Amino acid sequence: MVFWICTWFNDSDVKTAGNITSLVFSTVVTITWPIIFAYGWNPTPLFHLSIGYFIWDLLVCLMFHNVFGYTMIFHAVLSLCSILLAPYYPKYGFALLTYEFSTVWLNLLKLEWFPKSRWLLTLLFVATFFVFRICFGTYYITMHIMPNTPNSIGVLCVLMVMLNFYWAGLFSRKVVQ
Repeated sequence: MVFWICTWFNDSDVKTAGNITSLVFSTVVTITWPIIFAYGWNPTPLFHLSIGYFIWDLLVCLMFHNVFGYTMIFHAVLSLCSILLAPYYPKYGFALLTYEFSTVWLNLLKLEWFPKSRWLLTLLFVATFFVFRICFGTYYITMHIMPNTPNSIGVLCVLMVMLNFYWAGLFSRKVVQ
């Protein structure tokens, strides 16, 4: 709802509304994911919520492609295709949702709600991105998911890992500048 109200204004408001929506989703995942998997609860409701979010994400990226760009459209398509398989391959869904841990900090950085804590948010974002997307995500997907799943999931895994390394390269270039 917040997103659609903000879209009546300008491109900056569309980005802000998208960041707020993403922040809410990634926070819900970050809080519920460890509880669900630690206690062995059924992850299907979380996967269904994620499917709904990524459908929304794809629609918004397509509607506002001039704001979000083609990389985000690719991310939205890849994420939706990937999360649609999660109810059938829970280990894959498990790995995918760990990526959301870094998204909380990214959105807080983009929203600029805590300007005095920018350095801390940057540190938390870089640390969680590196640990969960690069280290854990790459290891878990290549060692536990790809050897035991059909080729179609393997292709999605490779694309997701490549996208994370692409983003890591962008961050590195930004830091060097």
